[in-house]
Amino acid sequence: MVTSQVGVFEDLMKDPHLRDLVGQGKGEEEGRRPMKPRAATMDGGARGGGGNQEGRRGTMSSQHQHQQGMNTQYVTTQATASPRGQKNPLEAAKEAVKSISQQISSLQARVTQSELSERSAERELESNRDGLRRAREETAKAEARVAELAAALARAREELQNSRSREEAFQRGMDKAGAQLREAKEEKARSLSQHSAAANAQKHLEESFQYLEQMGSGDVAGGVPPVVEQNPLSASQTPVRTQTSPSSVGGDWPWDEEAGKEKKGVDAVIRAASTSQVGANADPVSMPNPYTDEAVGEADNKSTKGRSHGKGQLTIEEKAKREEMAARAAAVQRSKREKEAILQARLANKAKLAMTQPTTAQPPAAKPAPPNVVLKTSELLNLQRKKNEEHLAQMKKNLQQQQQHHQQQQSSQAAKPAAKPAAKPAAKPAAKPAAKPAAKPAAKPGPDAGKKSADSSPVKVIRVPSTAQEARGGASSSAAPTPPPAAPEEVVTRDDVRNELEEKFYAFMPQQHEFREASKGSVPERSRAPPGGLCNRHCSRNCLKSCTAGFLLANDIPVKATSSSGKVGLDELFQTVSKAMRKFHPDRNSVRRVGLARSMYCEEVCKDLSLLQSLMETTNEVTFVLLFGNSDMPKMRVTLPLSATVSQLKKRVVDDYENLSVSSLTLRVGGMEMKEAKTLSNCGIKENCIVNVQASAKGWTSF
Repeated sequence: MVTSQVGVFEDLMKDPHLRDLVGQGKGEEEGRRPMKPRAATMDGGARGGGGNQEGRRGTMSSQHQHQQGMNTQYVTTQATASPRGQKNPLEAAKEAVKSISQQISSLQARVTQSELSERSAERELESNRDGLRRAREETAKAEARVAELAAALARAREELQNSRSREEAFQRGMDKAGAQLREAKEEKARSLSQHSAAANAQKHLEESFQYLEQMGSGDVAGGVPPVVEQNPLSASQTPVRTQTSPSSVGGDWPWDEEAGKEKKGVDAVIRAASTSQVGANADPVSMPNPYTDEAVGEADNKSTKGRSHGKGQLTIEEKAKREEMAARAAAVQRSKREKEAILQARLANKAKLAMTQPTTAQPPAAKPAPPNVVLKTSELLNLQRKKNEEHLAQMKKNLQQQQQHHQQQQSSQAAKPAAKPAAKPAAKPAAKPAAKPAAKPAAKPGPDAGKKSADSSPVKVIRVPSTAQEARGGASSSAAPTPPPAAPEEVVTRDDVRNELEEKFYAFMPQQHEFREASKGSVPERSRAPPGGLCNRHCSRNCLKSCTAGFLLANDIPVKATSSSGKVGLDELFQTVSKAMRKFHPDRNSVRRVGLARSMYCEEVCKDLSLLQSLMETTNEVTFVLLFGNSDMPKMRVTLPLSATVSQLKKRVVDDYENLSVSSLTLRVGGMEMKEAKTLSNCGIKENCIVNVQASAKGWTSF
């Protein structure tokens, strides 16, 4: 039994892994705790077995066979004899079993831990597989997107090329249209100049003919000035003759060369000058002549005829141009001949008058009415300004004359009472002075009247002076010369004061005004303030600050910094502007106190300060329009600060339209709905922008 158990144990100990588990491995052998005898013991046992060592040395062929022989000899030896200093194999086996049980428990724990690690690894592997699958799908989508973008880029490049080609085509078309436009403008200018020349020629000829009719009304056929309804110089239309025209009574126009009546007309004018006095002093040279260079017209006419002479057939334009030039040259020649005839008639009339009435003085004839002169706006303003200055100077002159006359009267009145008491005898000094104040109320006796009757001394008979000059000079005031009149003051107008003020602050103003954010892109460029001028409601806060500081600096108005840093902000400028407005207010700078020029200057400065103050107060305000889409209510223009909320805007709408409620209003700007908690600045409200309002009328259940 013992032998079989030992044999099983020995068989188990043959396994090296089991030997390691029970602590009988190489490490344990080195620690001198072997479960089996060492090699020396086994050698001794072998020697005690009866000479097997030599047989083993000679016959063993392998280490394995030698080990088996040693194990068999050891088992038999252990069965018969007790070991020395070693454990019993059963106890060693129990210990081995315990250690194996412990190792099995630890191995089971390790197996369990390994299974958990395996499961977590599998889960991580699955998640990585899912991530890989998604990444591959996203990669495929991205590749498809890249392909689409590449196709879109190719199409965009093609469209860009087409756009460039169309742009070049449009540019060529614009150049061509611009050339055609310039040609049309030039042709229009030529046509207008020709038309104005023809109209002026017609008007000049009509005036000449009327003048000739007036000069020779007794001999000219018809006796009534003709009425020209159409332009007789036009080549395309035939002039319509009226019933009172010379053709209707058997004659023709006086400037018609084919009629052959020029000489007769001149003779009739000369004959009529001897009996008629109408227009005797008229100057024919001063009559308006639209043609300043007559030789040019003749040269152009000749050159035109010479150029078109060699052609076989003329075009319509050439014919029209030729006819216009011919009509112009003919009109110049006729005007010259008519002026010469009128001058001859005038000379003949003067000679006739000198022969008939050599001694009688003729009164000057009335001057002809001045022609209608169209003045420009600046010329009208200058003319009105001159008239105002002349009127003001005349009023000042009259006022000075009245003052001088009044001073002379006062001096004469003061001289008469002072001279009479000195010329009277001393016997009767009290009678005349007592009666004189009664006769002359201007010389009041004052408190000395009682003393004059009580005391007869001539020293007491002294008249109280009525003026300061008389009090200083006494009786010798009558002999004092009259002071020269004061020099007339320089005429000051409001335009001059304004120009002076603008020139004064021009260098201190911004040369480039900046739009505020609410006005950028919503107002046109012409709304920008001019360079060197004051700001307007579209300027930014910094621009307004610079403008205000420059205006105060130009007018020598000091600005005090209230902050500890010493910097001047818009609040300090606002306070300074308020103080300056009180300083330059017109009530404190009246004409009587500071003079006309200074009063006007202070008034203009106060106006500009008031403008800057209002701009400071409204620098954060914006004006926009509300359009009601689903109702027939009119549009509403609102001005609110940018810091106001949408709820305040709704309340403002409800205040103006009582039939609406706040909850029924929906405001949108640019397609986006405006939340009630947002401010107008956050909603992107700008100057002159449009806010669409959707509103429903208040129901009968709303209170």
